[in-house]
Amino acid sequence: MFICHFCNNESSTILSFVQHVKLHRNVPKSGFRCAVPDCPHIFTKFSSLKSHIYRNHREHHQSAAKEHQAQMCDKTFKCHVDFCEVQCGTLTQLLSHLKSHIQSGLEIRCPFGCNRTFKGMSNLEEIKLAISSSLPGLSDETLQKFIHGLSVIGVETKDDLQYVKEEDLMEFLRPIQCRKLLNAWKNEEQSSCSTPQRSSRQVLSDISSPGSESSSSTPSRSTACFSASCAWAETFKVPWEVMPSEIKLAIANKKRPSPADRRKLVRMLVDNMQKHEVNPSKAQCQIVVQNIVKQYPDSFADVLSDGTKIGSGYASLLLQVKTRVEHVNRNNTLARRRKERLRSSCRTISQSSRRLADQYGCVSWQPEEFPSGENDDTLEEKRK
Repeated sequence: MFICHFCNNESSTILSFVQHVKLHRNVPKSGFRCAVPDCPHIFTKFSSLKSHIYRNHREHHQSAAKEHQAQMCDKTFKCHVDFCEVQCGTLTQLLSHLKSHIQSGLEIRCPFGCNRTFKGMSNLEEIKLAISSSLPGLSDETLQKFIHGLSVIGVETKDDLQYVKEEDLMEFLRPIQCRKLLNAWKNEEQSSCSTPQRSSRQVLSDISSPGSESSSSTPSRSTACFSASCAWAETFKVPWEVMPSEIKLAIANKKRPSPADRRKLVRMLVDNMQKHEVNPSKAQCQIVVQNIVKQYPDSFADVLSDGTKIGSGYASLLLQVKTRVEHVNRNNTLARRRKERLRSSCRTISQSSRRLADQYGCVSWQPEEFPSGENDDTLEEKRK
């Protein structure tokens, strides 16, 4: 057994020991001790420890590598999240799959058997980072009081910082610090919004229509288009009466359906959604999934064993539905969304439309009509 001197974790092979110690590589001012018996070497870098083991303890490494290779030949990596039944062929695929759970707001424990867990940055950590990046010299005690004061006045997320005023900060910071912090937040907000503003100006400049009329009608037009595209999703009725009896029984008993029944539900749900839209967007899928979770939270909401809701509560079901939509449309190029380029002669902003996608070659081969100013002679001239 190889014992980690950081946390006393026991590893059966030298390879698993190296993988475990890699988790401690960012510990400040620490030494990495070789776990091979009777080896006194200690290294300041993890890379040095790894090279030492592979060079000087080759017999341990080779035997562990053969054992590891034999285990990996017939091994599949199963996702250990409670409601997920995905099985991956390689460790790389498993880590990529776990990353999607972390991005959806779940807290995931390490798949190698240690006690560490991983999750996305919380709102409190984002606020703390926004403060410390602008005022790095702020003491920990002042920072904690400051964050508590912000929570008292109603700041819950990083986006709420744009509404904070100087008088709200005077209790915790000096006047210059207050102005410096507010100025940094203001510049960050402007930089994040500068790109969309430039693109909207370019769009409006390309549209040859009266300025005030165009600028006032464009947002309402885009809002109307979005509302129209999501109208069917708002009124969509899930055909519960044709669902398998196992799903209806689980809903009636306020229990979670089995993974196989849940997949059946997703397939039937997507089939009925395609009667309204061949390729439903993520926003449309989200509306349908939200209504399902709101109607039957005990059967479909993402919750822990103690009843705590995970993230939005519907991330896992939304991921399954959207993945199914993409799967059934994988060979349907006509169902893909493409946006037309804006021309100076256009009076309105083009909406999303469906057309043949040029996956290979050209979709308009030998057009019947020549471009303006072109004929057979000019094309032959260019060909030469």
